[in-house]
Amino acid sequence: MISTTAARLADALGLPLVGPDRVITAVAPLDSAGPEALAYAEGVVSGEAGCVIAKEPVEGRAVIIAPDPKLAFIQALNLLFPEERAAGVHPSAVVEGQLGQGVTVGANAVIGAGAVLGDRVWIGEGVVIGPGCRVGDDTRLFPKVVLYPGVRRRKTLPGSRRGGARRGWLLVPPHGPRPGEGAPGGRPRDRGRGRDRREHLHRPGVFDRDPHRPGGQAR
Repeated sequence: MISTTAARLADALGLPLVGPDRVITAVAPLDSAGPEALAYAEGVVSGEAGCVIAKEPVEGRAVIIAPDPKLAFIQALNLLFPEERAAGVHPSAVVEGQLGQGVTVGANAVIGAGAVLGDRVWIGEGVVIGPGCRVGDDTRLFPKVVLYPGVRRRKTLPGSRRGGARRGWLLVPPHGPRPGEGAPGGRPRDRGRGRDRREHLHRPGVFDRDPHRPGGQAR
């Protein structure tokens, strides 16, 4: 499972979060969920779940508001438990950079000239990696993530509906980059200097215990 926060998950789902942000390291049924677990409720929100997907907000609780909580929960599971694929390059991918051992490149991904990917890197569908980017061992880039030219990263990055981050990288909407923004060699536009949206995941399923801690050198 990919550990994250309620705010980041809500953003990836395109749904509003009401209430405090919470760390999510597990999923569980509503009646048995703990303080770091995600659950959903079709009716009244009860129990101790750290984050709940529900139709209505609850005072003092982290609630991701969804018209269909069950459907949103299934979508969340797809994000938190990404499908594992055998290493290899999809026929529709465009690869002009250097790949390490055991790399997986999904459909319609683009890896620009001079980009270097380490061993066991997992590239989701539609990912764009700009020229000269360096991606370290065991990195995951979820579908539609864009790394602009010159980025160096060893992280797990989910797709996002909003751009804006610190330390030299931006995410673009899941429907893809706007003309001139995402293609390698283009001129990306910095659409904001928002909060640091890094997942703080150094390997799949390993969670940095302080997701809000700033700093740390890019690897």
